[in-house]
Amino acid sequence: MDIKKRFGLAVKERRGALGISQEELAMRIGADQAYVSRMEAGRMNVTLETAEQVATAMHCDVAALLGEAGWRVGSIFVYSWAANSSCVVRGSTSSP
Repeated sequence: MDIKKRFGLAVKERRGALGISQEELAMRIGADQAYVSRMEAGRMNVTLETAEQVATAMHCDVAALLGEAGWRVGSIFVYSWAANSSCVVRGSTSSP
């Protein structure tokens, strides 16, 4: 399964766990329900900005969504996640 589909599934599962509708998530990120539907179906190539908006709307961070999307993290250490969305990382990551 490609990253778009895995990310979409992670969003769908987290949204379901939070008990919010596609319409509610769409409202939180300033999009429409059809956009969220396409994203969850893996038909959207989501930007990092959008991924951050989605994560924030669901009270998590992008790293959590990527982890739920199946990205394995090797020796990675996140030193800071600043308000300006910059992340300082040392180590390496790999995808499945």
